Amino acid sequence: MPMPEKKGMRKPVTREDLDRSKMQVNKDQARYEVMKNDFESFRASREEDFKKNIKSIVSEEDMDAIELGGDPLKIYEIIKKYEQEYISDKIEEKREDLEAFEEQLHKNTALVEQLEIEAQFLEENPDLDFEGLIDLLESGLSPKEKQTLMEASGGDSMEFLKLAKERLGGAAKGDTGKEKEEDPMRLPTDLSFAAGETGDVDGGTEGQDDNEYLASIGLA
Repeated sequence: MPMPEKKGMRKPVTREDLDRSKMQVNKDQARYEVMKNDFESFRASREEDFKKNIKSIVSEEDMDAIELGGDPLKIYEIIKKYEQEYISDKIEEKREDLEAFEEQLHKNTALVEQLEIEAQFLEENPDLDFEGLIDLLESGLSPKEKQTLMEASGGDSMEFLKLAKERLGGAAKGDTGKEKEEDPMRLPTDLSFAAGETGDVDGGTEGQDDNEYLASIGLA
């Protein structure tokens, strides 16, 4: 499923969106298990094929060395060399696909877990200025200030958001009273969730990786 174009700041996550995202990640987890089983079956099949066709795969010279016997370690190394070449020749691409899928699945699973924390936080703080909070975390804090919040939260994402909210409240009290001008480039957009097949699971900003987006606001 193609992802919509990302624009500016996203809207806060809703439970409905989060549940849909979880469902898609679960589907991807099931697909990963199928892919893994298929990979192992294919590998086992190649190993059996090698055993059945070893005489046509191994060179005549090496086959003579195997049949004549001799150093068991050397014979083992000869056989394993041909076996690995025979197997990897066909399964390397499948292995790369599986590993790439697994890596993205892990990222999306972690991302959904963080978004669930966000959803819970928003439910507990219905009057929160979400756009103001994200703006503070993305650009209102220096790296040192953000690190201080992270250390104060003890690595707990929920506590981090609570501390950030307090910081936002303090910033609001120090406001000059001027109304903040609306930035047309930061209009909120709909949050788009797991696209399937370990696709994009949030509606982060344009050109920004999901995990980079969470990292920019201190949640990854």
